[in-house]
Amino acid sequence: MNLSRIVYKYKSKRDDSQVEDKVLSLALNMPTDGQDMIYYRIRNEAVK
Repeated sequence: MNLSRIVYKYKSKRDDSQVEDKVLSLALNMPTDGQDMIYYRIRNEAVK
């Protein structure tokens, strides 16, 4: 693979641990829901 060295050194400046925890909890509670449904559930909770 011809990837730039920058790709390997990139570190995100954002802390997404809260989102990751929410996705994981929804995926464990509703295993039949796919990525799109989990995304919409999280987005709808943020709007309320």
